[in-house]
Amino acid sequence: MQRPIEINGKFYPLWSQFVRAKDEWIGGELVDYGDSFDRATGYHPSSTGIVDVALEPNGEKSAIFRIIGERFECAFDVEVGGISGEQEKEPWLVFAGYGGQKFKIRKNEAGVPKKASGDETQDEEPIMPMMGSERFPKQDKTMPDPHHQA
Repeated sequence: MQRPIEINGKFYPLWSQFVRAKDEWIGGELVDYGDSFDRATGYHPSSTGIVDVALEPNGEKSAIFRIIGERFECAFDVEVGGISGEQEKEPWLVFAGYGGQKFKIRKNEAGVPKKASGDETQDEEPIMPMMGSERFPKQDKTMPDPHHQA
């Protein structure tokens, strides 16, 4: 078994598994449901193809887990986000993050279309664009450090 990825002196065995198996996810699908505020204000789920999976430093004491898509990405600090307790049927894996953020991913499986028929997602840009979309370009991928004292 490989040693977990180390960032800022901490080991991340769970997130290391996703990064090391990224080839299984690349070409799969990422569906973003936004956070609690987004859903309360009419945000519609958006779907994109997965192009990368990453675990990177987030400040000096934590790490950020990122699912990077063709049109947007979903990410969270590993101190506050994780695999959701409310899962859907396979092949989906649901994650939860800041402020009720919810997104799901599925692997790139032979014969599985990029977008399943009858899926509740839409092809257009989301009503409230996410970081990395064409209308809201990425500025800085560093999320707030939950350990930082202002």
